[in-house]
This record gives sequence, structure tokens and C-alpha cells, in this order.
Amino acid sequence: MPEGDNIHAHAGELGALVGEPLTGVWARGVEMRGLRGRALASAQAIGKHLVLAFDEGSAVRVHLGIAGSWRHRARASTAALAQATLALATARGVWLCSARTLEWTRARLAAGARALTRLGPDLLGETPDVDAIVARARDPRHAARPIGELLLDQTIAAGLGNVYKCELLFLHGVHPWRRVDAVDDATLRALFADGIRWMRANVGRARTTTADLSRGQRPARGRGRLWVYGRWRRACYRCGTPIEQRRQRPSLRPTYWCPRCQPEPAISSGAPSS
Repeated sequence: MPEGDNIHAHAGELGALVGEPLTGVWARGVEMRGLRGRALASAQAIGKHLVLAFDEGSAVRVHLGIAGSWRHRARASTAALAQATLALATARGVWLCSARTLEWTRARLAAGARALTRLGPDLLGETPDVDAIVARARDPRHAARPIGELLLDQTIAAGLGNVYKCELLFLHGVHPWRRVDAVDDATLRALFADGIRWMRANVGRARTTTADLSRGQRPARGRGRLWVYGRWRRACYRCGTPIEQRRQRPSLRPTYWCPRCQPEPAISSGAPSS
């Protein structure tokens, strides 16, 4: 699933097109003739959302969802344009997008979209306030939630996805089903601060890694990019225990953890038996 660092990388790539004439724009296979010859005015990442504004006053909010992507091609066939959720063409090539959500609006209204106003601070924003994020997490409504679920809640902080969730919890020794009210403030701050640090380091990388960004605690050479994500039943790099995997609500995305390095707490929120 594309995470905040991926979206910021896309924003940077598309932002390089600002001011260039568009030779064509297609939305769900239909050419937007009113945008032919116009130009991008801005490309802004907000959490996992990308907002593209055009110089004629319209804007589109793009959310890739779990399997979406952006691809650049020197040229694109008629079939590729028809299949893309969104396609932007300039003299430099064609940018093809497959996305879950495509929402058109006026550029002046884009920032007020409900999907954006309900987001927490963007972890890749200029000055994300970690204390404000922790304060959001301490809302009594979240007390009994599992910490793994909270880290994916974009109304708390925007940008983290399932890969970072699993990696953060492993490196801080926190079981994914530990209740939020059983996680102290220092650990919450560290989880989000490291989320910011790792995503910034990964912006523009072809493949996400946390293995070489964990303050010197990395797997042995050649052992991989990630500590636990995608490593079900394989040996933990630290202790050799097989990695566990279960689906966690509400997203039902697979969650990976080491049962020895991240022991199940006495009080947890619906944690499965290992």
C-alpha cells in the first residue's frame, strides 16, 4: 500500500511539471478537453492524498488506495489511456495513475474537502507537532484501541501505512494489540517521531527500508530491507523466533510481529493467541 513517503515522492515528480503545457488529460478514460493546453499549477501531498491543481481553476484529489500507483511512460497507447484512472501528458511523456479515489473540485475549495479536513497532522509536513499528535491519541475514545490500529488512523496523524506500523512496533518492542492506554507518552512520541524520520529518509527510494535506519540496530548484511513486515514464519533477525502474522481490524491488513521481542501484554485489545 502506498504510504505518505510514496505520495510525497509523487508530488515532487509531478511538481516538476508545474507550468508546462499539458498535451492531454484523461480521467477514467475520458479526455478532459478543457485542460488541453493548460498547465499544472501545483502538486501537493497531504498524508496519503495528492491534490493536483490546474491553472484554469480546477483541482483533483487522488487517493491511490491499497494497490494504486503512478507510472511514467515516454508515450502511452489509447488502451493505456482508457484504462488509467488519471493520465497527464506533456511533451516529456505521460503519467498514468491507477487510483481508488478521484475527486474533482474547484482549486479554491480543494483544501476544504472533508477527506482532508478530518486528517491529523501530516507527518511529512514542514513542522509536524508530535505533542499535538500524542494529545489526539490520548482522546478517551482511543484508550481501549490496539496501538496497531491507532497508528493507521489518519485522523491521529496522516501518512503512516501498514509497513511502517509493523516496523515501528517491532523496533520499539510493542505488541500490535497492546491497548493505547497501556502505552506511555514517551513511547507514543518515539513511535511517531521515528515514523517521521523513516518516511523522510525513504522519500524517493524505489523500495522502502527501515533496516538501515534504526539507529545502528540493523539486520546483518544481506538480510533484507525490513525487520518483520512480509516475513511471516521466518526467523526474527534479533532472536530467531518465527515471525507471527494476523489480520488486524478495522482494515484487516496483515500485521507482523515477533512474539518474543514484542511480548503480548497482560492487558491487550483483542490480541490473538500466538
